[in-house]
Amino acid sequence: ILEWERQAKQLPYELVFFLSRAGPKGEAPVNISAWWLPAEPRTGLLSAPRVVAMHGRYSNNNHCGVQSMCFLLRSLGIGCLIPSARDVGLSGPSSHPNVYAWAYDIPMDILGAWDYAVADPDGKLGGPMSPDKVGLMGFSAGAPPAAPRPPKPRPGTR
Repeated sequence: ILEWERQAKQLPYELVFFLSRAGPKGEAPVNISAWWLPAEPRTGLLSAPRVVAMHGRYSNNNHCGVQSMCFLLRSLGIGCLIPSARDVGLSGPSSHPNVYAWAYDIPMDILGAWDYAVADPDGKLGGPMSPDKVGLMGFSAGAPPAAPRPPKPRPGTR
């Protein structure tokens, strides 16, 4: 715990926002909030790989399980982007907030986070990164939407 506290005090972090991907039936993208937790600097490492870490249902990007895993990943030289799913935390509402649609909507939020981690359109993550250097990880109900297959870039991007 003391190392986690030390890291939290010494390393930067930033709240970022981006759009989810559009839904499978053309639903509008949703504004997603996420914590960007850059990796601990490593000698000889030109650019740290990144992981999108998705929380589980009834949780958010401040969940202790997600945060503790990202502490370990940062210690290993891996940056973490931790989104809050739509209808949670500072992320925007879905078009059907009273319908339990975790498996339908959340993959679009995760893919939007992955797109952001790859492209770094706001220049906050250290620059664009090759898609094969950006991973996905999910916790509890956040795991199945993060795991079905390797993501493909949003149409019209690299």
